[in-house]
Amino acid sequence: MEKFLNGLKRKTPSSSQNDLADLDDLPWDPADRKRISEYHVNQRNEVIRKYLIRGPCQPRGHIFKQSMVGGVLRRFNSAWFDQYPSWLEYSVKKDAAFCLNCYLFGDNACKGGRNDACIVDGFSSWNKFKKLSEHVGGVNSFHNNAVMKCENLMRQGQSIKDALHKQGDIMKNEYRIRLNASIDVPRFLLRQELPFRGHEEKEETANNGNFFELLKYTAEQNDVVSKAVLRNASGNNQMTSPIIQKDIVHCFSEELVKSIIEEIDHDVFGLLVDESADVSYKEQMVVVLRIVDKNGIVKERFISLTHVAETSSLSLNSAIDSLFAKHGLSITSCS
Repeated sequence: MEKFLNGLKRKTPSSSQNDLADLDDLPWDPADRKRISEYHVNQRNEVIRKYLIRGPCQPRGHIFKQSMVGGVLRRFNSAWFDQYPSWLEYSVKKDAAFCLNCYLFGDNACKGGRNDACIVDGFSSWNKFKKLSEHVGGVNSFHNNAVMKCENLMRQGQSIKDALHKQGDIMKNEYRIRLNASIDVPRFLLRQELPFRGHEEKEETANNGNFFELLKYTAEQNDVVSKAVLRNASGNNQMTSPIIQKDIVHCFSEELVKSIIEEIDHDVFGLLVDESADVSYKEQMVVVLRIVDKNGIVKERFISLTHVAETSSLSLNSAIDSLFAKHGLSITSCS
């Protein structure tokens, strides 16, 4: 037992793999945030994007704390938010200003020995407002490079992960279109009591049977369907094989029997059973329910065609019991 538990411990993922942040609980105040490099490597871009969507922390209605600077009481001016609306932040806890963009991409700068006040400690020299414009700097400044990185990250089309996600959505949509087309065709054929398959089902065959021909006709009439079915679908995902056709018909059968059971609604019904051999000389049993609907009309509903090993009463009764147990029905004999 101890050996088994030790094996489990060895297989337990490390905390660095499991310690993923809840993006909805990311700290709002800059003083409470941890560095981006402290987040899981697979989640950093998501954290950065979440902060960019939120926007900078700008408590405009806050009564900013006064402090003695250069012998004069000074404080943060909320009008500065209007001058730098996209990046300037204020920490209520630290009574200091920060730069959102540089925080998001500031770890590389700090590793190089740079300790910009707007990134790490916060800016609180309220008498030196020009320091904020100096922080922005020239075209190739760290701040402007950070702004560019944020803009590139927010361009969804440039993200490999988002590109794959979009590709996945496209494939799901095509699959849904293909599946709906493969369902609509059997629905029509079953309603008209038409056979599905032809003698040959190859591209060079003039007539491939009702299923393929109706699916091709549907594609010819609808460009959206045409782009997702037959030749335009991958070879192993065309939704046209005999197995798929049978599965779809089976689903129709299940839904139809379910609706018949709901129509009975726990009321009494009559049972009609007959048996005969098919062309392969296998015995088969047909089960039909006779009911009287709410309007007093007598209806007969076919619910099953089941192969049985033999036609003895015991074998037929066993097959009927299994069928009824499957659908939650019971038989009460009347003398």
